[in-house]
Amino acid sequence: MGGGKDDVMLCFAYWSPDGYFYPAMTGEHDDSGVVVHFHDDEVKRLAWQDVLSLEQAAGVLSFEGDWKKKGRYYTCDIIKVDPLTVKYHEDGVVERVDITQMRGNIGGRVKRKTEQESGGITRFAKKFADDFLDYYNGVQYVDDDE
Repeated sequence: MGGGKDDVMLCFAYWSPDGYFYPAMTGEHDDSGVVVHFHDDEVKRLAWQDVLSLEQAAGVLSFEGDWKKKGRYYTCDIIKVDPLTVKYHEDGVVERVDITQMRGNIGGRVKRKTEQESGGITRFAKKFADDFLDYYNGVQYVDDDE
């Protein structure tokens, strides 16, 4: 990667105090790492290995959602991107969420999935990333599943 502020992207970045990946925006970067801006105004410089594109995140992270923005996170699946909607594993409740209510985990960082271990980036992961970027950038599309 080259230096500078080009190629700003929405990503999931590793927050070492609790071991989760949270949504963030990339900032200045060079070959050794990138500055990330978390939604709560925290700013950190991270190694590239601690920053996942949306496509990578969809392929390797287990997601948790902050149920009703009460600070209690529960495992969930993303079932729709526009609007971002999740289904919680525990009780099957479906909720529309903001990206700032999401966080991801890779087995507590004890073992990170490599692309080979996870079977590569799946077609679902690519579609999730493409759809989410369209949603984030305000592109409207028709959902064929409805």
